[in-house]
Amino acid sequence: MARSLNQKLHRAMLMLVLGMTVVFAALSLVSLFVVEDNFFDHELARQADHITNAHPVLVNGQEISQDMVFYRNVEQSPFADVVTPGRLTYELARDSEYYHLRVVPLPDTTSALLAFRVTERMLVNRSLPELATVYTLIFLVVAGIAVLIARRLSRNVLTPFNRLVDAVKAPHTSGRVNELEMDIAEQDLHAVIQALQQAWTEREQSLSEQLAFNRGISHELRTPLHVAKQALELRQTYPQQGDKADARLDKALRRMENISNAFLWLSSQSQWTDPTALKPELDQVLETYHNEIQKRNLSVQVQDTVTTSLILPPDVVTVVLSNLLANAFSHCNCGPGNPGTISISATEQGVIVSNPFDPASPTPGFGLGMQIVEQLLARFDYQLLTHREQQQFHATVCPITMTG
Repeated sequence: MARSLNQKLHRAMLMLVLGMTVVFAALSLVSLFVVEDNFFDHELARQADHITNAHPVLVNGQEISQDMVFYRNVEQSPFADVVTPGRLTYELARDSEYYHLRVVPLPDTTSALLAFRVTERMLVNRSLPELATVYTLIFLVVAGIAVLIARRLSRNVLTPFNRLVDAVKAPHTSGRVNELEMDIAEQDLHAVIQALQQAWTEREQSLSEQLAFNRGISHELRTPLHVAKQALELRQTYPQQGDKADARLDKALRRMENISNAFLWLSSQSQWTDPTALKPELDQVLETYHNEIQKRNLSVQVQDTVTTSLILPPDVVTVVLSNLLANAFSHCNCGPGNPGTISISATEQGVIVSNPFDPASPTPGFGLGMQIVEQLLARFDYQLLTHREQQQFHATVCPITMTG
């Protein structure tokens, strides 16, 4: 299970204390052993100086002090095998006993030897259990202090981070994090907060694009799917009208292909820089709506569209024009006894679709289809401008740089 930063901080402090205690114990033990050995060597040096300067009468194997024995000649001592020329002091263990030795040069050019049995005097070795207890107590005391320090550090250092974690886990994460940006003073956390805000903004934008894509494509595919369904039913019911059904089905499939290709641009990062001639796409859309125009007793006037081009993919142009005309059909103020005229005219860089509109109508003159048009156009730096004037509703498609 992953540990929290607070737990890691406490664990790191305890490991630091344990490591420092071990190092302290090792250094102190080494220091004690060195001091103890120096003490033994100092005692030997003091006796050697006394022998050299005072010339006391000593016999071979005489104990000159407690546990210290004098040997008149190195060769006559039991330690002759360890003594080498040029070296004065030695330490060795023999028969479970520990000795410190010192060679004492005599005036007659011979060398005597002092052997100091220190087994009973090695206080450090005999005190190891007590020292272990002391070191354990030191570790416990310092560990307790370290835990207190870790808690204080946790409150002072990790509290802003913990608040950020709580904000991330909260239901309304984005708002909580925005509030923290004003409260938290730590610059490094500000960088984290800004990165989180950017990630959430991108996530919300992605979700918004997905919703727009799903809502738009479902709205757009509804009509061609219905036409395709009717074409299949026509073929099944009246096999002799198979050609007519196939033609309808072909148009519906081409319409669905246009729609899917157009909506894929909403999730694409590619750019489009080629002009698309308006007239061929408009003619195709008008052919698609031919029956609808006759059914509604409408007339469509097209003006100055031959030379107009839009910097949009052909599929996008088709979907935009289809929605503009569908909107004009749906909100046109006309009927069986009141034929209406829909006007399509071109500007230098765009197109205008106009239809009669009842000023008393409670609707704004457009629906979801026009919102889809706005989204598609905004993807390519185009815009949709709408206004009502003299009982006419005008929808203008033009680049964003134009005022319309």
